[in-house]
Amino acid sequence: NLQTNKVNAKWLDMACPTLKGLSPCFADILLRYAQIDEWANAAKLLKSIWVSGIFKPQSFLTSNMQVAARTNSLPLDYMTNRSRFYNIRDTAEIQGLPEVGVNVHGLFLEGAGWEEGKGDDEGYITESKMKDLHPAMPICNVYA
Repeated sequence: NLQTNKVNAKWLDMACPTLKGLSPCFADILLRYAQIDEWANAAKLLKSIWVSGIFKPQSFLTSNMQVAARTNSLPLDYMTNRSRFYNIRDTAEIQGLPEVGVNVHGLFLEGAGWEEGKGDDEGYITESKMKDLHPAMPICNVYA
């Protein structure tokens, strides 16, 4: 409904679940489409995946474990995802694909803050800052 800025109930049955209003929801749909279009045109893994824009992010992370399991000839039951956070937030600063795993962005914290690392040191979780309810996380390398 354009007047109330709410997503039509019939659309919610066919689209990604959201609590956002119509305008931010439509903006997200455009970003999702742009990522899928870029991914399809590249025909390979992107330098960083907007994990919040994937309909089923858990399935994507499971596929990361499957690739690692097949590469190392290990059973999937023994695999677990691990993560390393870079000290960068802009995907343009990523040089290329990671040696292992995938780079993801679009993660947020709730009830905590993030302290940037210095140099090659990884950042870490801190107490939340006043009026910063959902701080964005830096780009993360998820590997299994």
